[in-house]
Amino acid sequence: MELQANAENIISALRVVAINSPFPCFAGRDPAAIIERLRTRLRTDLDIKSTVDHCLELIIQSHNHMGTRNYDSFQYYTNGILP
Repeated sequence: MELQANAENIISALRVVAINSPFPCFAGRDPAAIIERLRTRLRTDLDIKSTVDHCLELIIQSHNHMGTRNYDSFQYYTNGILP
């Protein structure tokens, strides 16, 4: 909900960083499309209840998912962070 409340500030900062950016995430890509994807992911269209429901659904989907397990293993082996 805090991300949603500050979405425009986050997006404005990203627009500045995207200009002639050396970051690999922008290399050879359309910054406007990347920013729009971020805006979509922040789900500013949802009210508080819908946001909570959406986040709970994301947690349920990620629980014990192979991608989540792989990321947890990566964090453990590279940074010593236990899942």
